[in-house]
Amino acid sequence: MTGPRLRGYLRLILVVLAFACPGGALYGVATGGQNWGHDALRGVITALFISICIAVFEISLATHGKLAWLRQAPFALVLLARTLVYLAIIVVGLEIGRVAVGDPGSLFALNPAFKMSVAFSLAASLVFNFINQIARILGRGVLGSLVLGRYHRPRSEERLFLLVDMKDSTSIAERIGDLAFHNLLNDFFATLAQAVNAVGGDIHKFIGDEAIAVWQPKRGLRNAACLTCFFDFGRRLAADAEYYRSTYGVLPQFHGGAHIGTVIVGEMGSTKQEIAYSGAALNTAARIEQATRQFGQSLLVSDVLLSRLALPAELSAQSVGRITLRGSAEEIELFAVSSPSC
Repeated sequence: MTGPRLRGYLRLILVVLAFACPGGALYGVATGGQNWGHDALRGVITALFISICIAVFEISLATHGKLAWLRQAPFALVLLARTLVYLAIIVVGLEIGRVAVGDPGSLFALNPAFKMSVAFSLAASLVFNFINQIARILGRGVLGSLVLGRYHRPRSEERLFLLVDMKDSTSIAERIGDLAFHNLLNDFFATLAQAVNAVGGDIHKFIGDEAIAVWQPKRGLRNAACLTCFFDFGRRLAADAEYYRSTYGVLPQFHGGAHIGTVIVGEMGSTKQEIAYSGAALNTAARIEQATRQFGQSLLVSDVLLSRLALPAELSAQSVGRITLRGSAEEIELFAVSSPSC
């Protein structure tokens, strides 16, 4: 596991624990008697166990471990599996909390308290995971924005875009067939999503063999996250090289273009809704991605974006020239970003 990925998972666990401790203490007091200190301790122990186990389970889903297959399983199967795992963890956590503080009785006895705990845990797990699955389909943050109507009225906001395209996709599709190529794209984009999500980005849309990743500026610029994830993606693919070659006979290569600028963000559609981006910044990012073929580079970024971030030591940038944007007299300078490790 690479450094940035490990740090990201550790931060996730720390955030979970920061909420779990006070939340568990409140739960213990609310469900206990008059001994608040005793009940709070029971709640904290229960919450710590549940939170750590669920965090480890979610990290296992997000990596290439034995549970990775579940990410691509049908909606109903994923919902059922996650709900049952959450339920088991919660019930065991309640028992561990009880035993740790020496409370009498047994949660696993078939009594009303046990039945109520199981029913509540099952309902909570089902609702949480259903919402989580819907949010996963729509994209992180999209469900909340749609429910709250944040972009019901379009607004102008700054966004950072990274467009990633698979190289030689047409020839690969002709060689392995349409069905196999669809599965290849699915694996390819799933790996890309992991790299993007690990540094606070979202996959906005898939268009053929191209994906559009988007960041809020603060997240995308921090530690050059929008660029480091491009090379992390390459490392993830390389780690799975044996799988790709044995399954599809090819290890896919890719190129990308990145830019930052102002776009219009707003709800789009009626029977099917999404949060859509439109404007010059996204068009410019697409033009930059297309220019990778012209300049023979894997990753090109605009001078505007490069001036806004500090490149980490493992990345370097070199100017490759200027291009005139289609339909505009404006010129931008492009920089090829590379990493010795990729």
